[in-house]
This record gives sequence, C-alpha cells and structure tokens, in this order.
Amino acid sequence: MTVATRWFVGLLATLSMIFTTAPAAMAADPGADASGGGCWTNSGARPCLSYRGSTRSLVTDFYVLSWNGVAPSGTATVWVVVDGWDYRRMGTVCTASLGHYGAWSTGVGASGSAWVEVDFFTPSGSWLMTAYSPDQYWP
Repeated sequence: MTVATRWFVGLLATLSMIFTTAPAAMAADPGADASGGGCWTNSGARPCLSYRGSTRSLVTDFYVLSWNGVAPSGTATVWVVVDGWDYRRMGTVCTASLGHYGAWSTGVGASGSAWVEVDFFTPSGSWLMTAYSPDQYWP
C-alpha cells in the first residue's frame, strides 16, 4: 500500500467513526437542543441563567458590576420564572460588594422556557430596579 492509499484509508476510518458516534453522543445529552440563556447586563447588574440537561435543572447566579441601580448594603432577591408564570424564589442576598453572587438551581420538567429576575432594594427596603437574564429554552 502506498502512503497516499494508507492516508486515504485512515481518513475513511476516521470519518466513519465521527459520523457513527457523533449522533449517539448528541442524543445522550437531553440538554443538547437547549438554546438561549447566558447573561445580560442591566445597569450595574448582570443576571445569568443556563440549563443542565444531565440533571434537568436551571442554574442561576448574578454579578454586581457597579452601583448603578444597585445599593451598597442593599438586598437582591433572585427569581427564576418558569414558563412565564411559575415564579420560584431562589434566595435573597445582601449586596455588600461588587462581584459574583449565588449559584442556585431548580429542577424543571420536559420542555419549557425560563428567565431570571433579580429585584434590587435599598438597605431600607425601597425597590431600585429589576434586572433580567436572557430567556432559556430546553427540549
């Protein structure tokens, strides 16, 4: 066998393996067809949402990037809104510093959509703003 023939046979074997195993690998992850999610910056806040297909759960967190719309020593209440009506309170934290907050998760059923709302309040409890994540969709 010439070098060119061995190379061509090796290429065919590699392509055969890719096209045979790739669809099976994609089908194994129920989150493979999920879309959307991620983070959005709203004034000084950046809520995030993602879907984990292996556990059929939504995972959320948020960042305080500046004090624009967010109060130092205020509070933030995090909600995941599933299918437009199911408001799930994930937690309330004190916004004591700039940076990352939380890592909450909640289970979901088959196919749906969700987004995150983070309500920001002053230390005395007055509402400042609500920040939103992009919509997350899952199969």
